[in-house]
Amino acid sequence: MNAFAWLDALDRLGFAAMRYLLSALWQSSLLFVATFALAWFLRKRRASVRYLIWVAALLVAPLLPVLTSGVRHAGAPQAPVSVLPT
Repeated sequence: MNAFAWLDALDRLGFAAMRYLLSALWQSSLLFVATFALAWFLRKRRASVRYLIWVAALLVAPLLPVLTSGVRHAGAPQAPVSVLPT
């Protein structure tokens, strides 16, 4: 394997890693904003209820990429994303 093939493989790996991380970042941000809003609306409830909501959100957050790939492989419609030509 020459240097160009190694650099090409590293470029593809880096692109896939960034796509995965950015996807997880925006999805977890939405999850935590929704959790914060729900906890704020339930602020007159017991603290244990609010803590349970936060614990549930923290346990679901690492599963978001798995759920996303499951939806993608199930055949859900996806919006096309235009990219710059090479």
